[in-house]
Amino acid sequence: MKNKEILKKAIEKAVKNNWEIVNQKVVDYEIDEFDNIFLSWNDMNIQFDIFEIIFSHDFAKAFWGEDVFEFETLAGIHGYISWQYHIQKLAVAEDKFKYLEKFI
Repeated sequence: MKNKEILKKAIEKAVKNNWEIVNQKVVDYEIDEFDNIFLSWNDMNIQFDIFEIIFSHDFAKAFWGEDVFEFETLAGIHGYISWQYHIQKLAVAEDKFKYLEKFI
C-alpha cells in the first residue's frame, strides 16, 4: 500500500472512532496533491502537515484507543495506555507509514 493510501485509511479509522480536535469531532478530511491534509469540524477547515496529524495525541487516541495493557519485563510488570505506547513506537519507527499500516 502506498503512503497516501495508508494515511487515508488511518484518518478514516480515527474519524470513525470519533476523533476530536479541541473537543470538536472531525467530520471530514481531504488530502491534496501536495499531501496537505485539510480537516473539517464545526464549520472550520484547517490545513495540517502529515506529521502534525500522526503525532497528534488526539489522533493517536482515536487511532489506537485508550485501553490500558500490561506486559512483563525484566524490571517487572508495566502498564501502558495503548495510544501512548504506540505514539512512542511510531516516533522511533524507521518507516512511519509501515508502522501505521499494521493497525489499519
